[in-house]
Amino acid sequence: MKQSNGPSAARAPVVMVPRLLRPAMAAQYLGVSVSRLAELDIRRIRNSPLGRGVVAYDRLDLDAFADSLSDAAGGAGQADTGGW
Repeated sequence: MKQSNGPSAARAPVVMVPRLLRPAMAAQYLGVSVSRLAELDIRRIRNSPLGRGVVAYDRLDLDAFADSLSDAAGGAGQADTGGW
């Protein structure tokens, strides 16, 4: 069978995550609550381009925070065995 490469060919969806995230979206991105996000040591951007008085988080700062957790736990892919 010939595979179609034309405009109707199935393509993987392109997912774009904004660089600056409002607190609710940043919390969802990390998988934590908004209140927990506020407690974490992650840089906040005040008066961001999202609007006057709007707090935003830089996605790269969120990624760096998540990477630091992985590093502290012994690297990515390491299972937490609870000390066993």
